[in-house]
Amino acid sequence: MTISNMARMNFAYNQLTVNSTQGLKSLQKLSSGYRINSAADDAAGLAVSEGMRGQIGGLSQAYQNTMNGIALVQTAEGNLDTSSSILVRMKELAVQSSNATYTDEDRATINTEFQKLKSELDRVSSSTNYNGIRLLDGSLGGKQGTAGLKNMGVSDISVGGTKGVTGDAKFTIAKNDGGGFDITAQIGGEVVTNTIADLTATDTTFALKDGTQLKMDFSGSAANLKEGTIANVGVRSGLGFADTFRAMSADKSAKLVFQVGANGTADQQISLGVNDMSSFALGLSDVDILSRDNANDALKAIESAVSATVSQRSNLGATQNRLEHTLDNLSNTHLNLSQAESTIRDVDMAKEIMKFSQYNIMMQASQAMMAQGMNLTQQSMLGLLMR
Repeated sequence: MTISNMARMNFAYNQLTVNSTQGLKSLQKLSSGYRINSAADDAAGLAVSEGMRGQIGGLSQAYQNTMNGIALVQTAEGNLDTSSSILVRMKELAVQSSNATYTDEDRATINTEFQKLKSELDRVSSSTNYNGIRLLDGSLGGKQGTAGLKNMGVSDISVGGTKGVTGDAKFTIAKNDGGGFDITAQIGGEVVTNTIADLTATDTTFALKDGTQLKMDFSGSAANLKEGTIANVGVRSGLGFADTFRAMSADKSAKLVFQVGANGTADQQISLGVNDMSSFALGLSDVDILSRDNANDALKAIESAVSATVSQRSNLGATQNRLEHTLDNLSNTHLNLSQAESTIRDVDMAKEIMKFSQYNIMMQASQAMMAQGMNLTQQSMLGLLMR
């Protein structure tokens, strides 16, 4: 005779296994805090969540990038504040020198401070940097002074003649078959080409029809010349070769580009160009106040320099305001995306605790049923043996 309670035992064991498995999954969710711990939990939800996590991480870094960008802009604008103060003092000296109560000897003394202040303008322009990035020397995609010229082996361009010129000019340097250089000057509709064969040449002069002369000075010798174009040269009216123009080199560095978004598209970037703020670029390199006439001319040049400085500071201020608004947008977007990702990925703790408690009770019930089945079997066998 066979005594068996295995059907009931198997059923209780199967229920125990199911409840144990579900209980472990629930415990994993409670321990990690995530509803989705693997693709098996929710494959579609996992894909969406991972994509959003990448976006959220990118936004976090974009926020830091924007903060760094603001710091850079503040550095540039702060140093331009110093330049503005220097220009104010230079104007005071020019006004002082233009007064008839001073002798030329007095003006020479006043001019000494004036020239020192110009040197300080150049020092501020060349030394202002953020993390090694020079900000005010024209290398950030703005108008350049001597930097663009020196890249082509040219140290200076100047204008002279009986009338003087005002407008845009362009110089092109190209090697010729004879081993020298053809240098073409174009201003307005007039084009003049000079050929330099002697590598010891130090300058060349272009004579225009109206009597204006444009002269290029080379840094060292013609051997230093590089092929290329110096375009958009703003020529100041005046007489004499001391009247130097301002130039914007075609061979200049790209603008600064701030990555302020999580994607690589153009609408996720903000660019900034900063002009050359040296005395050369501001039109002050050859200005002095050694005479009343020179002082009056200096006042006009300083006014132009002040206007250029204010314009650059305004551009920097506008960029800073834009970056600050970008910070607010990034913060809001990061918060909203984080909340959206949380609803997909994170577990509802209260609901999951209820499930875990339910599975735990069911596991205990299954264990109790198995124990009871074992007891019933043993009691049945004892009853039979005692008969």
